[in-house]
Amino acid sequence: MTTTVLIRWLIFLHVLSALTFYMAHGTSVAMAFKIRKETDFARIRAMLDLSESTLEIMFVSFLIMGLTGLAFLHPYLEQGLGLAFDHPDGVRLCLDGYVQ
Repeated sequence: MTTTVLIRWLIFLHVLSALTFYMAHGTSVAMAFKIRKETDFARIRAMLDLSESTLEIMFVSFLIMGLTGLAFLHPYLEQGLGLAFDHPDGVRLCLDGYVQ
């Protein structure tokens, strides 16, 4: 597998995991705001169950998002985090060689 194809897959996985994380986290946040106004215990229990059902998805997608994000910095970690953190456009410059 060429480096360009690998980087494109990493970008795809990173974006997909970010969207999955935001959707799963959004479910929990929406239930937190909605539960404040609810008085029926059965509905509260259902809301908490819905919120709990997304926790595993949220944590797994957060882990994948973090790992794929760190994979972009791998060449620069050997240089003491060099370009990616020292330069204001570091991430863009890191990806310039991989993405057209």
